[in-house]
Amino acid sequence: MRIFVISNGYPTKQSPQRGCFERDQAEALAALKHEVVMLSYDGRFRWFWRKLGVTTIRQNNVVSIDIFLLPNAVVKFFGIKAYQRFKHWQMDYVYKRAVKQFGRPDILYSHFLPNTSNAVFLKEKYGLPLVAMEHWSELAKETIRPFYFQMGKEAYPKVDKLLCVSPALSQRLNETFGVQSEIVPNIVGREFVYNPDISRYSIFTIVSVGSLIRRKRLDITIEAFNTVRKKHPCQLLIVGEGPERQNIQAQVQRLGLSESVKLLGRKSKSEIAKIYQQSHALLLSSELETFSVVCIEAMACGLPVVATQCGGPESFVRPQDGLLCPVGDADAMSDALDRLIINYDQYNPQEIAASCQQRFGPATIARQLTRIFEKSLL
Repeated sequence: MRIFVISNGYPTKQSPQRGCFERDQAEALAALKHEVVMLSYDGRFRWFWRKLGVTTIRQNNVVSIDIFLLPNAVVKFFGIKAYQRFKHWQMDYVYKRAVKQFGRPDILYSHFLPNTSNAVFLKEKYGLPLVAMEHWSELAKETIRPFYFQMGKEAYPKVDKLLCVSPALSQRLNETFGVQSEIVPNIVGREFVYNPDISRYSIFTIVSVGSLIRRKRLDITIEAFNTVRKKHPCQLLIVGEGPERQNIQAQVQRLGLSESVKLLGRKSKSEIAKIYQQSHALLLSSELETFSVVCIEAMACGLPVVATQCGGPESFVRPQDGLLCPVGDADAMSDALDRLIINYDQYNPQEIAASCQQRFGPATIARQLTRIFEKSLL
């Protein structure tokens, strides 16, 4: 089957997280002998150098075709209609380029609402079936911005099959847009595996991974850790970058945690996997997640997790995988972390990892997607 994936892009050394979810699924589908081409346009307002025009990357049996001409912020200056036409023109351009090189696709597969909107344009212009995957946190917020609300109202009813990564997000889309969806969880990347030959840190090490933004509630992570470290020797590693870094550093210094809390900055998937393999537990204090890939990445490396019931983890974290606690409650999180450390020997890293791979491994998710694609072609 030839599948054109309408994506946010493809990970690079400069932008390791861009399109990483789409890439993981694309590579898993390619491993099942599908022909997979990822199509994207780059509308980010970033200062680092990017090639003007079209960039093609071929890696792990997946081809990515990306176009960069102008940032979205510049195009929006001319109005929303001009912005939409420009987006559609870019997607049409890379689509035609891909068809010329590989042939007409059997199916379109989009990720995230803005890309689904572009995919609907291609579907209607070329008469193609379209499966859309939704895992965008913007749509799980209490209030959806009017522009995206209207985009969803127009796009979702036109897809042939809508998928969601969690029951909570599926319910949210049904209540907001009146659409039904099927649950297909996020995939765990191939980098994340349990390796018993890698030694753990000598001190109990808790890791937190994610963008340093407000909704990740790193302030609660640090507050909970500060309570627990008074009872147990431990350290906290924070992986990620973002606008909250200065506030996090100030909190760490104010609490006298500079020796036990380390901000490691942005890391690649392979580097994060190595950190997991050397650590003991994951701590997630987010107030909102559509799924939480970091939980399954940690679990795939054998780590138990302490996570908030923020929309995703409660659908897949079992008692043998870790503990769940309410959003925004530092005391509950510190109590859960304390219990996890005390009872740490009861968690079996090999079983946690094996179950995670069985539920969320590349082959499992790729086979589920293939069945859905095949039905959409009938």
